[in-house]
Amino acid sequence: MSQTSGFNPGDTAVPVALTGRVPVKVSSENGPIYKGDYLTSSSVAGVAMKATKPGQVLGKALEDFTTSGTGKVNAFVNVSFADPGNTLSNLTVDDTGSLLIPAVKTSSLQLSGVNTTNLSAVENSLDPSILNTVGDAVNSGSDTNHIDLATTINTIVSAQKAAEDKIASLQNQTASLSSQVAGVASESASLAGQVASQSSQIASTSAHIASQDAALASASASIASISAQLAAGQVAPKLTDPSILIASDSAQFNNINVADTLSTLNIDSNEATVSGTLRVLGDTTLGSTSIAGNLNINGTFSVDSAANGDSINSLSTLYLQNSPLAEMLDIFNGNVTIDKSGNITTKGDIHANNLNLDGAITITATAGENINVGDVLYISAPGEVKKADSTIPAKSVVVGIAAQSAQTTETLKVIIGGKAQGFNNLQTGKKYYLGTAGAITTTIPLNSVSASTIGIAFSDKEIVIQLNGN
Repeated sequence: MSQTSGFNPGDTAVPVALTGRVPVKVSSENGPIYKGDYLTSSSVAGVAMKATKPGQVLGKALEDFTTSGTGKVNAFVNVSFADPGNTLSNLTVDDTGSLLIPAVKTSSLQLSGVNTTNLSAVENSLDPSILNTVGDAVNSGSDTNHIDLATTINTIVSAQKAAEDKIASLQNQTASLSSQVAGVASESASLAGQVASQSSQIASTSAHIASQDAALASASASIASISAQLAAGQVAPKLTDPSILIASDSAQFNNINVADTLSTLNIDSNEATVSGTLRVLGDTTLGSTSIAGNLNINGTFSVDSAANGDSINSLSTLYLQNSPLAEMLDIFNGNVTIDKSGNITTKGDIHANNLNLDGAITITATAGENINVGDVLYISAPGEVKKADSTIPAKSVVVGIAAQSAQTTETLKVIIGGKAQGFNNLQTGKKYYLGTAGAITTTIPLNSVSASTIGIAFSDKEIVIQLNGN
């Protein structure tokens, strides 16, 4: 194509598709392209884009193109006029040739042949504060027969908005003043109530004073009458014998009900009910005492009774049996006891997640023969122990090591676990085995019937018991 002569060498020929299916360069300038969308020229020469307004189109896309930038899609080329958004279908021409449009949206609209006199009449009916602004908009421009209708309408709307804002502000101020008036009325009512209450109290006090004055006047008259009778010798004084007024040692008050707070109380009574506060500044001796609430001492110790359980609390260390004369602590009626040396005895089991012992675990047994501290023992009879021997089968089953010396039939403690002390010249780290006659040795005797491990030397005087091989 585009050759001036009939000869076409081929190196400068450009094929042009007039219709049919061909690849077309496209861009996302007007949004993503989907199958069936009309294509039109874009702002980039030689590149098409999605058509969204009525006008010339080069064809329809046969593929989607949703990425940004430029690319290629297959299109059916058919240069024609198209209305992708069916915009023209909303326009109608009537029988007179007038164009009917449902709505018009524009930034500026000029109308010719408009009578501005009618607009002036409308202007005279508006708020004087906005007439100048509206008039300027109506009469703007060199052509007095044309007006900028959009500007005029916007000016009227703005003026109306300003008027509505002023009305809303006045309404808010009115509501605020009404609230203040209501608050003042409430305060006035409260003050009136207080004044009425004070007046009632003053009237009551005045009546009480008048009653006391009347009683005092009556008492004064009675005294004057009795004095006159005594002076005339008409009445002899009637005095009670002092022996009757003085109570004996066995006299008691039956019931005393004290409703007010007492700071001093010195009575001997079978019952005393104090509904206020009872303060005793000296020493107090109580018999059987029941406390309905909590007991608090100096703010650091308390015995609390709560719905979820009773408790004893101390802000510092809580001491039990702290006296030097204390002998034992008994819990649960002898089921758990702790003596003054710290030994714990329990009739039940001891459960613990972890048990760390720095000493020895012992049992109590009866000596079946004379036993020395450190002797290895076996059970010779129920509850009885004797010296173990690795060369005698009946004596080779080890139970523990003697923690103390004992004569025959005496009780002693036997270490069955932990550390056993009281040895001399042990080889630290060496394993010790059962020897003969209750002794321990670092080598297994040749005539031993079993290799019974006793433990490992923890130091030259201690051995950690690890009984096995029995």
